Amino acid sequence: MASESQQIFGRAAFAAVVRALAGEARQQIDLLSYDLDRNTYGSPELVETVKLFLLSSPAARLRVLLNQPRQAV
Repeated sequence: MASESQQIFGRAAFAAVVRALAGEARQQIDLLSYDLDRNTYGSPELVETVKLFLLSSPAARLRVLLNQPRQAV
């Protein structure tokens, strides 16, 4: 699979890319975030996409890595 780079400008564009990538995941989603920004990762669309991914297979995995976990609470 070929990968291509693209620049992302703004929170709305970043959130759209995150949703698109989550929608394409088949086995695992790894989220690396400073503080799990609620505007990006808490959107109903992304939550639903990730929920459907996790329910799609017993092998589906979600890993969340945070730099500042106390700020994410």
